[in-house]
Amino acid sequence: MCGILGWVKFGEEAQSSPSRSTEARAISPERFAKALHLIQHRGPDACRMAFFAPNHAPQLVSLGNQCPELPPLHAALGHARLSIVDLSADAAQPMSLQGGTSPDEQPDVWLTFNGEIYNYRELKAPLQAQGQVFHSQSDTEVLLALMAQPEGPPMAERLQSLNGMFAFGLWDSQRRRLILARDRYGIKPLYYTRLPHGGGFAFASEIKSLLALGADKSLNLQALSEHLTFQNTFGDRTLLAHIHMLEPGHWAELDAQTGELIIQRYWQPVFGSAPAPGGVSAWTEHLASLFDQAVGSQLMGDVPVGSFLSGGMDTGAITAVATRSLPGLHTFTAGFEVTQVSAEEQLFDERDVSRQLAARYGTQHHELTIGAEALTQTLMPVVWHLDDFRAGISYQAYLVSRMVRESVTVVLSGVGGDELFAGYPWRYQPALGFQHGSEAAFGDAYYQSWVRLLSEEEKRQLFTPQVLQALGDYSSRDSFNAVWQNCQAEKPLDKALCFDMQTFLHGLLVVEDRLSMAHSIESRVPFLDNALVDFCLTLPGSVKLHAGSDPNEALTAKWILKQALSPLLPPEVLQRRKQGFTPPDASWYRNVHRGFIEQVLLSPRAMARGLFRPEGLQAILAAHFEGRRNHRFLIWSLLCLETWHQLLLDPVELCEPELLIRR
Repeated sequence: MCGILGWVKFGEEAQSSPSRSTEARAISPERFAKALHLIQHRGPDACRMAFFAPNHAPQLVSLGNQCPELPPLHAALGHARLSIVDLSADAAQPMSLQGGTSPDEQPDVWLTFNGEIYNYRELKAPLQAQGQVFHSQSDTEVLLALMAQPEGPPMAERLQSLNGMFAFGLWDSQRRRLILARDRYGIKPLYYTRLPHGGGFAFASEIKSLLALGADKSLNLQALSEHLTFQNTFGDRTLLAHIHMLEPGHWAELDAQTGELIIQRYWQPVFGSAPAPGGVSAWTEHLASLFDQAVGSQLMGDVPVGSFLSGGMDTGAITAVATRSLPGLHTFTAGFEVTQVSAEEQLFDERDVSRQLAARYGTQHHELTIGAEALTQTLMPVVWHLDDFRAGISYQAYLVSRMVRESVTVVLSGVGGDELFAGYPWRYQPALGFQHGSEAAFGDAYYQSWVRLLSEEEKRQLFTPQVLQALGDYSSRDSFNAVWQNCQAEKPLDKALCFDMQTFLHGLLVVEDRLSMAHSIESRVPFLDNALVDFCLTLPGSVKLHAGSDPNEALTAKWILKQALSPLLPPEVLQRRKQGFTPPDASWYRNVHRGFIEQVLLSPRAMARGLFRPEGLQAILAAHFEGRRNHRFLIWSLLCLETWHQLLLDPVELCEPELLIRR
């Protein structure tokens, strides 16, 4: 698990700006090193850069060492390494592949890679049979050899063969071609931008590195409107107009001579294909086997592995399987100080159940208690590390990851189980009332279920006239429709699951990556194993959201998964109501944090940004403080937005995060 960074200069024919001769921003080795330093937390074990200049051999430099004197660069790659598989220097990156048979020939293909390829040993064997020589025991070298083959299957097929989580940049220095790719589900992030004034093309694991290279800071108002509806952005959008995210299941090819960027999709979920033969009992048995294999494969590595352990079935089952191979597994949970919160929020603390599961499986269990003071103490570092905030309240995940780092380097997470197996019955139940052929009506209803923060009318009361004018006739429904119409599913429930997999799940994964990597933790998600997902896509919705024979009986979410996991977990865990890992902020915002929230959101500095009407913002806060609305998710997003401006957009030049956070 690592941080990646890259920059490529365009050929002269791509630099069409009339001001390029005076304003073009050269990327020096020193500037590139500063950008890599900003994501060193993703890989503190070794940080290296490869610099490419015309008529010079590639220069490898470790971060912190003096950068070489070189003519103007035409490319650079950076890598911050968190050593997981093959801890030796042989697996260091950026990694090169020799272009020919002569030992004097310069390497021409280079890789900077973030992630893990769980099936790399299976992929390695046929490459060795073809004569490929390997010099390490790493998955990185296998990935490089597979992607750099001059002959062989198309790029889409090579990417489809990878079972794992990944984002990478592959630079062919002779052909001046850059390949970018991201895993099927978006577990690992990859952002890219065209730098202003003919400054070339850059990509990175995190937005802050692109800003350090000079990326444009213009706000994307449509993305902001989208976020204030869904608490998320869809597709390739980010909150910055000129910084994009490569979408999950996509790869891109950049011709550095012309500046042409071609993006293609190599995988997308298709729900509702023909199920495997054998019926429910056979499906249940096969699902249990695939789950065991998924967890087992993700225990690979040369560092300690642990697991999150809440009171729910997903992390409980992962822990149960993992302890078969790793007795005394480290497990981690957190609870909240709930003595002065609402009755509903008192249920947010799941530590009692997690303790029982830890005792059942004999784990080394670690607990954390989070109080109301955590918000004010962590908001700035959390937003700094997120830099693309989405999907829920997340400072609690930051604190748990900090605890995890004291014991292990890799942690298993339960993310993905709900989105694959219909774990949100209140959201999916309406789908059962729609028949095939009523997609338009269901689309209307499902859109309304995803208005998570504010409706279009409520946003009109919040945004200033200037913002509304800039937005024109844009509606967040446009963003919803763009995804909805591309969902490969026929039945309403399958279509809803397909939508969530490409939107909400992706948002959760972005947050999961950032707040684990903030503490140099690799978070793995066994539910997103390729074989497990592929099989799940074939299962009918009726075995995921199960109605039962009694029409008065409550729907059972994740029914077939519960059947498959029943040998692993006690009935009381399988039957527990769905409970997310979220703090009791509805109450904390109304009492402990009221002054802090008003200070941040209603300050002259915040109001001067010209985004929100003061009276509109005050009305939202008053509705929450007085108990008329629960705006806790919205208030969190607004706090993140203002803090994000202060940390990332206001500074003339980004400096070390510790200095920004102290300031």
